[in-house]
Amino acid sequence: MSMAEEAEKTEDTVEGEGKSKKKLLTIVGGALGIVLLAFVATQAMAPKGPEYKTFSGDYVALITEGTLTTNLRGQGGKRFVALELQANYESYEETYVPERVLDPVYMARMTDVVLGVASRRETSDFEDDTMRQIFREELRRAIDPVLFPVHIGDAPGPSEADSDSGVGPGDSLYQSTLRTPLYDGKLFIDAPAGTLRLGDGAEYRFTGEETDLRVEDGAGKYVFLDLTGLESDFRGQVLIGTHGRVRELLFKKCVVQ
Repeated sequence: MSMAEEAEKTEDTVEGEGKSKKKLLTIVGGALGIVLLAFVATQAMAPKGPEYKTFSGDYVALITEGTLTTNLRGQGGKRFVALELQANYESYEETYVPERVLDPVYMARMTDVVLGVASRRETSDFEDDTMRQIFREELRRAIDPVLFPVHIGDAPGPSEADSDSGVGPGDSLYQSTLRTPLYDGKLFIDAPAGTLRLGDGAEYRFTGEETDLRVEDGAGKYVFLDLTGLESDFRGQVLIGTHGRVRELLFKKCVVQ
């Protein structure tokens, strides 16, 4: 065999081996692609855990419309205080507070609470820095459950019921002491058995006719429920809690006259 023929044979052999390797790589690549697609499909079909959110933000917004004015104690009720209030708050959504202020029911409740707390004070309470801070904190505690009342499940507003279970807020909702964030609070319900439990609290029995059932968690914090709309076959858990909290109350205006 001539040198030319041997060279040609060698080239054919190399070319053949190259084609075999290329074919092998194509097969392997295709197999890996199938495995990858199968993995992606499996992940997409896998059940997802329940959604969970935490409060965010260092937000500030007005929580009253205009100026609230009330007479102070002492001096024959001749002195009065004019207040405009802002809240430094955290919540699931920054827009929650501005949207609450647009609700006339909220504004009526907020006005009642602010004037109720302020009217118990005397002029001297606003002239002393320590007493002024005590008043501010007292007002913050009173305002917090009005600004951030308890919500049940996916209800967009505190006066509405959860769309899944049908559980709604009781008549005394604003007297509730539960301040757990919504995604941390759980209401366990077994409608066919007529039982429910708030968090790690005791089990309660119900008939489904209750419009203002008081239910406590393990820490003694309570909430009021309306069970007249409860789905008769519902078994499961419902989120329950607040959409935010007031970190600090800020005076935009605080004038004693």
